[in-house]
Amino acid sequence: MSRLRQLQQWAMRVAIAAAVLGMATAGGCAPGLGLPQATVVVLHPLLLLLGGVAGWVASRRMSEIDRERWHHAHDPDLTSGERQYAHRFAETQRRNVAAALLGAPLLIGYCSSSQIEASQESLVAQLLGVTALAGGIVGLIVGRKLQERDDPGTFEP
Repeated sequence: MSRLRQLQQWAMRVAIAAAVLGMATAGGCAPGLGLPQATVVVLHPLLLLLGGVAGWVASRRMSEIDRERWHHAHDPDLTSGERQYAHRFAETQRRNVAAALLGAPLLIGYCSSSQIEASQESLVAQLLGVTALAGGIVGLIVGRKLQERDDPGTFEP
């Protein structure tokens, strides 16, 4: 198992934990930390950076999946049904990567926003998840462009 696959699995676990904790705190089942509003100034850049790194890792993992896909698709012994299955399986893996690696920073932002006192009244605190998602999208785009620049043949079938 590759390191990127391990990071993907770890990110999925973090996303689930953050979602559960965020929903429990928002629902009043778990006590919030009561972080002061001033922490929002620190959390936004941190979540933007975390999202960017997660997006970059997601782009790397997706290119790894594409390499595996085309390796299997060009096998002369496969039937057309097996080739179609290889493509569908790769697309499923790509969606799982996006859900895990882009969802983890988003849900960490959601969880963090519920830990800030008076976050219901503060739009800046509620946008922590959006900041993380924006960083993830930018990281995904930048990672894809860097990968294309370094290895232009990777994205051609």
